[in-house]
Amino acid sequence: MRALNLAENVKGSASRMVMALSVTVFCGVLAAQTAGKKTTPPPPKSPSAIQDKASVAPDAQHSGIKTEQFQILPFPAPVFKTAPPEKKKFAVQFVTNYTRLAFTPEVKMQPVPKSADTYKTPEELFVTQFSAMMSGDYDRWIAGWTDDSKKVMAERDEQMKRTSADWVARWKLALTNRQVVLLERLESGPYVLLVYSLRDTPKPGETQGKEIIRTLFPTKKVGEKWMQTQELSDDEMFKRYIEEPEGYTQVLR
Repeated sequence: MRALNLAENVKGSASRMVMALSVTVFCGVLAAQTAGKKTTPPPPKSPSAIQDKASVAPDAQHSGIKTEQFQILPFPAPVFKTAPPEKKKFAVQFVTNYTRLAFTPEVKMQPVPKSADTYKTPEELFVTQFSAMMSGDYDRWIAGWTDDSKKVMAERDEQMKRTSADWVARWKLALTNRQVVLLERLESGPYVLLVYSLRDTPKPGETQGKEIIRTLFPTKKVGEKWMQTQELSDDEMFKRYIEEPEGYTQVLR
């Protein structure tokens, strides 16, 4: 019996809700093609929150795209006779379907020894990975990633001149005197994303500590194992779900 009774949390106490995250782009132009235009930057985050998120979720990046403003040009009148003008919209919609299961009650993660590591389910992978981070065991942690993800992270670490010791130091800073709490499970295509909260340990008299970050833990089944993956690093749902769980609309012009 695992310390968290994960199977019971998933099968017995999670409430199901099928939802869809949609990305709507007007005028048939992809958001990526507007990278050179002026946008409104997202509000700055505190250095500590950014550092905590990079430490425990290295594949999570928030793009913070906002509605863009464009100057209305003074078009000349048509040379030839026209019918009355019509205001129209041309929309291209990208939809990510997923099923949401909320853990009830939410699950406070308890670390396990290396001998108890398992990759049978997304939740057990989650426990294995955070147990590795909490114990400062880099080799144990990197073993939980897909092979392609390991290559991506190795290249990134080489570019940033980041070592395994740097990772361990960041985990210690981010996780000491903190609680890791599972909140939701999102099933989408071949992926299962776990929503979790990193919180301060409650002070005497408090029922819940201050939330430091809330983010996603992406997993994918490889063979008979569930593994952590970098495949969703640029995925719109992965980047935006926490701030905009119902999706977003971007008006291009």
